Amino acid sequence: MASSSPSPSCRLPTTVRPLHYRVTITPAFDAFTFEGVEEIDVEVVHATPTIVLHALGLVVRSVSLGEQEPTVSVNEDAQTVTFTFSSPLAPGSYTLKLSYEAELKDDLVGFYRSQYRAGGELRYLGVTQFEATDARRALFCWDEPDVKATFDVTLRIDPGLVAISNMPIGDEYEEEG
Repeated sequence: MASSSPSPSCRLPTTVRPLHYRVTITPAFDAFTFEGVEEIDVEVVHATPTIVLHALGLVVRSVSLGEQEPTVSVNEDAQTVTFTFSSPLAPGSYTLKLSYEAELKDDLVGFYRSQYRAGGELRYLGVTQFEATDARRALFCWDEPDVKATFDVTLRIDPGLVAISNMPIGDEYEEEG
């Protein structure tokens, strides 16, 4: 039988698994913060009243799964967040929708800020370091090497900035307004 709560080793339950993430991150270098929006296509493998994900330093603004809005509990020690639904989720496919915010720290892990000088002016940039267990500092996820899923990532930045990726750029455009 699959576990429905985190074990002491902080491995996530196997009742739900991710299939595909759609992530949008918007940094605010003037405030050293960032906002995130995620849609995670998941498969509920075994009926469960909870979805447990890795997260560290992320503040949930909203979360939903269809019409359901679960309660949210954070376990800082285990670096997890648990979404508890009013009734168990039946096996099947769902889309978990989240919005959140976090500090854009300078601690060299997750999505963090770095700085440089150009023409004597101090400027900032956003950088990622997702080795081992650092992705959970940038997005809600199954941050375990044996849990695989695909990703679409959108980075919303000022038009005067440049975004660099180690994957092909799917699309590049300027938003109105």
